[in-house]
Amino acid sequence: MRRELEHERQRLAEHMQLLEEQMAAAKAQADRLDALERRLDAEAGSAGGAPDQVPGQLAATEEEPIEQQDDDDDFVPKRILTGPNETRDDHIVMTGNELAADDFPGSWPMFGTDYRMKIGGYVRLDALYDFDGTSDEYQFLISQIPVEGSSEAPVSGYFNMFARETRFNIDVRDSSDNGTARQLFLEMDFFDQSSFSPRLRHAYFIYGNLLAGQTWTTIADLNSLPFTLDFGAGDALFGTRTPQIRWQSDINPDWSWAVGLEQLQYAGIYNPLDLPGKASSQKPVLAARLTHNRSDGVRSLAALAQELRWDSAGYGANPTATGWALIFAGRQNFGHRNFFTWNLAYGDGTPETIMALTGSDANAVLTQDYRLVTRKGYSAALGFGHRWSEQLTSNFAYAWTDLEDLGADRRAADAIQSGGIGHVNLIWAPARNLSTGIEYMWGRRENVDGAEGDAQRIQGMVKYSY
Repeated sequence: MRRELEHERQRLAEHMQLLEEQMAAAKAQADRLDALERRLDAEAGSAGGAPDQVPGQLAATEEEPIEQQDDDDDFVPKRILTGPNETRDDHIVMTGNELAADDFPGSWPMFGTDYRMKIGGYVRLDALYDFDGTSDEYQFLISQIPVEGSSEAPVSGYFNMFARETRFNIDVRDSSDNGTARQLFLEMDFFDQSSFSPRLRHAYFIYGNLLAGQTWTTIADLNSLPFTLDFGAGDALFGTRTPQIRWQSDINPDWSWAVGLEQLQYAGIYNPLDLPGKASSQKPVLAARLTHNRSDGVRSLAALAQELRWDSAGYGANPTATGWALIFAGRQNFGHRNFFTWNLAYGDGTPETIMALTGSDANAVLTQDYRLVTRKGYSAALGFGHRWSEQLTSNFAYAWTDLEDLGADRRAADAIQSGGIGHVNLIWAPARNLSTGIEYMWGRRENVDGAEGDAQRIQGMVKYSY
C-alpha cells in the first residue's frame, strides 16, 4: 500500500511539473503575440506613408513631426528627412547600412525567408491648359517651346488630361541584422508617350554596398529637386536614370561616398557635313559623388568623365574626346516651414546630360578633318518651398541652361542655345495619402540663330499614394 501511495505521489509531481512547463510556454507565446500585435499596429499606422515619402525613411506625418536621432547615435547616419510635397521624385537609393537599420514600415514578411516585401506607388490625374502651343503635351520642356516663325507646333492653346505619371513599385528587402543587407527594387510608370504600356524607371538590386541595375545616375542628388507638378521639373537637372554598377558607402554618420560605372546614354555628336559614320563609345562613364548629409540639410559634390567617339566606318579616322562635368547640389532646411534647393552643373563635352538638351547632339561637333570639338554647357535648377500650414504648401522653382556659342557653322540654326522655365504652385494635402494642387509655369527659349519664344501653362493634379 505504501509503495502505491509513493508511486501516485511521484506521478502527481511529474504531472504538476508538466503543467507548469506548459503554462510557461503559453505565457511566452502570449508575450510574442502581444509584441507582434503592437508591431502590426505600428506598421498599419504608417503603411500608407506620406505623399512623396522617401522609401526607407520614417513617414513625416502631419500629427507627429519628424524626430531626428541623438548626436551620440553612431549606428545610423543622420539623414535629412523630407515631408509631404517636398521632393519631386519619391525614391532615393539607400546604402547597405541604411537598409540594415530600417524597420521597413508598410511591409509584410515573405514566410519561410528573411525577406519582407512592400508594394507602393500612386495614382495621379493631371489636367493642363497650354497657352502657346508647346509641342510636348505632357511635360513643359525648354526644347519644346515654339520660337517666332517656327513650324514646330501651332502657336495656339490646348487642353490635355492624362494619368501617365501613375506608377507602382515592388520593394523587397532583407533588413535582418545577422547578414548582408539586401534589396531588390522595381518601379514602372506609364510616361511612354508613344503607348500606354508600362515604362521601366528603376530595376536594381543592392547587396551590402554594391548596387547593380538601372536607377538614377550616381551624380544625381534627388534631395536637390524642388517639388513641381510638371513632370519635366524645368528639365535643367544634370543627370538621368541609367544602367550602372555602383559601390556606395558611409564614411561616418555625416559623410558618404559613391563611385560607379554607367552606360553612356547619349553620345551627342553633331555632324554638320553629313560625314559617314556614327557616334559611339567604347568605355563606360565614370561617375563619383561625395555627400554631406545632416538633419537640417544635405550637400553633394559630384563629377563624371566620359569618352566621346566617332566611328567613321573606315572612311576616315575614329576621333575621340573626353567629356567631364562637375555638379554641386543640395537642400537646406530653415526651421520646419522653409527649405531651399539647388543643382548647379558645368561641363565640357557633357551638355546632353542636361535634360533640356538630351538628344540634341550638343556634346561635340565633328569637323571636316575628323576631329571632335567639345562644347561647354551650364545649368542651374533652384527651388524654394514654404509650408503655410500642416496641409498647405507652396513651391517656387526656376531652371536655366546655356551652351557655349561655337557659331552657326558648327551648330544647327534652329538648335536650342539657352532657355529657362519657372514654376509656382500651391498644394493641398487634406489627408495623409491624398493631395491636389495647381501650378503656373512660364518658359523662354533662344536658338542658335537668335530666334526666341515664350510659353505659359497652367496645370492641376490630384494624387492618391499607397
